Amino acid sequence: MAFGRNETFGLRYNWIFKGLSALRKRDDIFTSSDALSHLGLGKNMMLSMRYWLVAYQLSNKEAISEITDFADYLFHPAKGKDPYLEDISTLWLLHWKLCTNPENATLYFWFFNVFSKTAFTKLELQTALEDWLKFQNSKSVSPKTLDRDINLLLKTYSGVNALEKEFEDQLENPFHELSIVSKNTDGTFGCYIQDRENIPFHVLGFCIAEIQEYFSQNDLISSSRDFSVIPVSEILNSNEFPSIQKIFKTTEDHLFYLLNQLEEQYPELFQINETAGQKNLFIKESLDPIKFLKDYYQTVS
Repeated sequence: MAFGRNETFGLRYNWIFKGLSALRKRDDIFTSSDALSHLGLGKNMMLSMRYWLVAYQLSNKEAISEITDFADYLFHPAKGKDPYLEDISTLWLLHWKLCTNPENATLYFWFFNVFSKTAFTKLELQTALEDWLKFQNSKSVSPKTLDRDINLLLKTYSGVNALEKEFEDQLENPFHELSIVSKNTDGTFGCYIQDRENIPFHVLGFCIAEIQEYFSQNDLISSSRDFSVIPVSEILNSNEFPSIQKIFKTTEDHLFYLLNQLEEQYPELFQINETAGQKNLFIKESLDPIKFLKDYYQTVS
């Protein structure tokens, strides 16, 4: 489990482009003696940048110079489809990658997949997290560390409110745009389920493809697990693998709408049938997550 590795800095707009570009030129950039001057960052910011590249699954934790196919497709400095995070769909994809990375982004995985309250105080949030960690028999994490990490999570995902946030923070933090967390007038926070109309069906296809990939690669999952036919309700909101509905905090109706669009656009891949009142999703062949990215960014280029 990973806590306290962000150095209290969230991911900033230009860090992905700057960090991945530096890694392509020098695979030892984050451990070199001139890293700080080369990147133009202080030590804490440099460590934070390195951490977020791993947390968002853009580079490999064990060999950080290994840039993932996902990162290469979107953020390559010459041929990347959205190297400067100009498309909100890119932010939703990064959000998904963060929340499906429990080893390196434990708090974000827990908050979006496990924690279920829609209105809460920061104390309630931290208490629930501490209880969950005890249940997991994890090694003790300092309450101060948890407090700092929770502060950053709430700050990262809160919608822009010029009365409460520094203008510089608004400019630096790309995830304000998702407006997943709100601060209520009574000082509590809200994380509400609502239609997220700026999520295209290609993002849903990408998520389903990654879940299928997870089942094919995870040795702990029984080889008899059939992922070719699965209840629609389970594919959208399961306790067995990351929950699409919980991570995107969107309504079941909206996800059904996106799923119907997927079926219409990719009849060779998906089919929805209803049997005994239960809708099932038939996945006809092995899915390639990158295919859905290619098809989406082709439509907006």
